[in-house]
Amino acid sequence: MLPRRLPPSLHFLPRRPSSPPLDKLMSDTTWADGLRGIAAFFVMSSHITLCIATFTVAPSRGAGQGAYLFQRPIFRLVAQGPAWVALFFVLSGFVLSLKPLRQAKGLDPEAALMGLNAAAFRRIWRLVLPAAAATVVSWAVCQVGGYEVANASDSYWIRDTAAVRTPGFFTPVRKLVGAITQTWSLYPANAYDQPQWALMYLLQGSFYVFMVLTATVRLRPKWRAAVVLFLMWWSLDWSGKIADPLVGISVFAGVLLAELTLSPLPMRMAHWTLIPAVPVSILALILMSFPSEFQETAPWSAFLLRIHLTYFPQSTYININRLWPTIGSILLTATIIVTPTLRQLLRHRALIWLGKISFPLYLLHGMLLRTVFAWLLHAFSHKVEVLEGDGNVVLRYPMPGPLHTAFALMGFLASVLVASHAWAQRVEPLFGRITAAVERMMAAEKGVLPVKR
Repeated sequence: MLPRRLPPSLHFLPRRPSSPPLDKLMSDTTWADGLRGIAAFFVMSSHITLCIATFTVAPSRGAGQGAYLFQRPIFRLVAQGPAWVALFFVLSGFVLSLKPLRQAKGLDPEAALMGLNAAAFRRIWRLVLPAAAATVVSWAVCQVGGYEVANASDSYWIRDTAAVRTPGFFTPVRKLVGAITQTWSLYPANAYDQPQWALMYLLQGSFYVFMVLTATVRLRPKWRAAVVLFLMWWSLDWSGKIADPLVGISVFAGVLLAELTLSPLPMRMAHWTLIPAVPVSILALILMSFPSEFQETAPWSAFLLRIHLTYFPQSTYININRLWPTIGSILLTATIIVTPTLRQLLRHRALIWLGKISFPLYLLHGMLLRTVFAWLLHAFSHKVEVLEGDGNVVLRYPMPGPLHTAFALMGFLASVLVASHAWAQRVEPLFGRITAAVERMMAAEKGVLPVKR
């Protein structure tokens, strides 16, 4: 028989005198909020490392020269943006699928279809409105000179992503409109907030999920899973043709994992998965550590690169730095689903809170790196002459010492967490009200969009 409660060793959470019953824990999906919070935090940390520790991009100091600690597998995840973006996509497919799949399993496909209809409409507004607002704020900061320190910084990522102030009125407004619209183009870019490049793919992936569920919501679970597995493989070719970061395989895997978590299998496996979960989780984290560049300079990444080039289709070569992180993200999420201990760890209140502010954190961290962090990083410093690779001499603020950098980092982290919490509490509800008002105005039925019968 299965144990009704988790082992006493898991009774670590504050103000939780006992762990929840196992059946309740295995049906609860709040762990996804905790995992999403971790992903958002490490996307931010990857940009921080590009500001102050660019050496972490490579997996070694050079071919045959060994590696620093944070160049090695798992440790280098602090710098692995592609892995955490892939995890975002997987979780997006997972979360968007849960409610309609529950309704389908409850033999209410009509309600599932109505919900998918409404969710598809709302998803556009809930992504586009906050992104546009964040772009406007970043544009305004740029136009009042807030990025001037960043423009002259010797920190690579800060300088590279800081827009330059544009004189006049109509030209800056045109650039603002261009940045907002280019965020949702085929090859997305946003001059005022570089991290927004992923939002178009997040929206694209959402509609992959809505379409596949609309088409399969009346199928039996095993046939729906077969369709999704086929789409996972087929989407590798889509990614090659439109140069997306393996969105299809990620979100379809999320749908498949939602199907898994609603099946009896996680409960059946719950009593024996802890021991195998450790090595499988380590393997997943190693795959997620696959570097974006210089993969051939370390034995472990060169081995994974050879496997990729030998056994995977050529359509994936354009995303050669994203395939293994994507597979690792899928494997990690699947391991969490069948492991009560990992679910319990991710239900910690701090991680749940981080998950709730994950989208504001993603939207605001770039702007605050170019302002608060840059200001603190270069406080009391003076420009010096720097020789660039093209032979030109420019004036830049030099990078400070470790103690000064640590102080600037603490100030930035405090500011971004406070700002993200305030955005989630004050600004996000406004977007929700706007979305609801637009839906009421446009919908043929109250509260939902019409479903053609």
